[in-house]
Amino acid sequence: MIVPKSLLYRTAHFFKSTGQTIRYQIINRNISSQLKTKEDMLPGPTIIRECPHCGIQMKQKTIISGNTFGATLWSDGKQVAPMLPRPPYYICCKMCRNIIMLQDVRKVAEIEWNERDEKYSKAAFIEFPTFMENIRATEVISDKKLARTMTMYSYNDFSRDHKEDAITPEIQKLHEHNIYELESLLDKSIPEDLIIKAHYCPINLLDSQLTSISI
Repeated sequence: MIVPKSLLYRTAHFFKSTGQTIRYQIINRNISSQLKTKEDMLPGPTIIRECPHCGIQMKQKTIISGNTFGATLWSDGKQVAPMLPRPPYYICCKMCRNIIMLQDVRKVAEIEWNERDEKYSKAAFIEFPTFMENIRATEVISDKKLARTMTMYSYNDFSRDHKEDAITPEIQKLHEHNIYELESLLDKSIPEDLIIKAHYCPINLLDSQLTSISI
């Protein structure tokens, strides 16, 4: 999809005119959302993982196949695809509270989606980190751009989920600092980074940034 500069102008102007640190619009609701899928999402096995720090066990749902029918791409770059859910890149252990890359959480077992789960019935499913957990991740995850992008998404989720009242002055301040640090990590040659820049770049600087981008 080509995102024209005029749309990014309107988006940036919207942010500037409202005086909000972050507001966003849907720039693309997947055109296939109006079509019926030929193949539904197929569940995969549930993976049992074990925290490398405290040993607590946790569950991760998987899928065998999925699709982006009905997906929404937000103007901060986040895509929400109900038929193609993605696991978090990293998690916060519910027991020891350590931030761990999911790939580093050892897999100890698999349970087929149609099997009874008795042995691991008390294990909790992994969850996406909260905003404050993402803030912690920016200090311990080696991929700073990833951690700060996920932190930005989690802040914007307050509005996506209609929970703006949960944004405290502390959260707002942390968000603004995160955006400042994230901006320094963005690469204007990468389309996804330009989408983020369109949120926060002063409108008069857009001409020097892009004419249009393909995503």
